[in-house]
Amino acid sequence: MQTKKPPVVATAVTAWGDAFNVIGAMPGVIAVAFAIMIGISLVSLAILPDAYAVAASPWAAVISIVFSIIEALLLAPLAIVVHRYVLLGEATARYPLDPSSTRYMRFVSFAILVKLLGVIPGVVDGFAPNRQQYPGLAMAFGVAILVLFVVVTVIVIRRAILFPAIAIDAPGASWSNARRDTKGVSWRVAFIFVCAALPAMIVGIPLWYLLYKGGFSVGSGLMFAVISAVVEIPTLCAFAAAASRVYRLRADNLVRASS
Repeated sequence: MQTKKPPVVATAVTAWGDAFNVIGAMPGVIAVAFAIMIGISLVSLAILPDAYAVAASPWAAVISIVFSIIEALLLAPLAIVVHRYVLLGEATARYPLDPSSTRYMRFVSFAILVKLLGVIPGVVDGFAPNRQQYPGLAMAFGVAILVLFVVVTVIVIRRAILFPAIAIDAPGASWSNARRDTKGVSWRVAFIFVCAALPAMIVGIPLWYLLYKGGFSVGSGLMFAVISAVVEIPTLCAFAAAASRVYRLRADNLVRASS
């Protein structure tokens, strides 16, 4: 296996540079993704106008899963485009939403699996006992959820470079090969994604808080949808670019044809 370790901050900064390069090179693709993101946000607000009530609802996990799957289905083409641009220098004017494509279906299947893994800690938390009535049991539940969150995070991070491998049709693109190629750099990769997420957190969280605090009118709902797209689409590009950069340094088993 290659022993190169991706630098944390430099990789995140480069990934954002890649993201802006993609935006400049393929504005049509970005416009489609932008419209999709706005549409998803508006639909979610129309169906679920009170985010706080939903968070406390026993249906919160189901709702989260449904919207996660929708996002995976509709935004996977953007991630594929970014991976192929960073790794192959390929640009396209077409948004590659193609259910007949094996590449697309493999990518979406993996994306949905990752989304489902990500909601597991939240689902378990929904069954946590009342902290006032059962403080000891609630504390044990909290520790278990924290451990589960760490385990899920490690599993997902260890397979992050499977996304670019699938996107460029790498011959060894498999779950186990991705795990092998990220051995020894899991937390480094995790910190790369944390750094890549910082711009979105710095810009998005205060704006979303102000909108939620004031309640949603038609105008503020539309503003929320636009802000979500403005923040999330470049961030998705940066995440995909970061995974591609790590893939370039670490992929060994992934680029080999299965024997």
